[in-house]
Amino acid sequence: MQNERHVVIFFAVVVLIVSILACNAPQTPTPNRPPDTVTPYPPATARPQDAPTSEPSESVPTEPSIEPTETPTPTLTSPTSTSAPTSTPTPPVSEGPLDFEEPRWVHAWRPREEGSVWVTVKVQIIGGAPPFTIYLDGTFHGTSTERLYLLEFPASGCGQIVHSITVKSADGDSKTKDFWLGGDLLLWCD
Repeated sequence: MQNERHVVIFFAVVVLIVSILACNAPQTPTPNRPPDTVTPYPPATARPQDAPTSEPSESVPTEPSIEPTETPTPTLTSPTSTSAPTSTPTPPVSEGPLDFEEPRWVHAWRPREEGSVWVTVKVQIIGGAPPFTIYLDGTFHGTSTERLYLLEFPASGCGQIVHSITVKSADGDSKTKDFWLGGDLLLWCD
């Protein structure tokens, strides 16, 4: 019984080795064969009598002649409904809650008529979604797609500057802050 088992295992190992060698043996190249033959067909514009025939027959079927025909040009008609295609606007992507850093110093200033000056301060916008709408003391000042907005307004004298800034984001968020600049920050008063 044990000898039979050894014989079966031996043959199984031999078959396994032969199949591995057969799969990994180098492939012999296939002999060169002639290329496939191409059956000639008459061109589509050839007349039937010019086409080669294999043997004469009593009735030769004829191909219909190819004559250019005029195709009618489609006319444009106005549709009964004149509605324009509508597209759904994509909502602006918010970068978090809207906020801004209120100005803490004068960024720039330039003289104005009658002894007053134009004052420029920086408003750094954080969060929200552009474009932003900026208001100074409740009055529209401008719009910006940038997060750094240069806010310019007139000022006179050497006292303090007090204003209110409102920034509205395209995602509907709004933020209002008051800012104060003391007389020691007014560079034109030196």
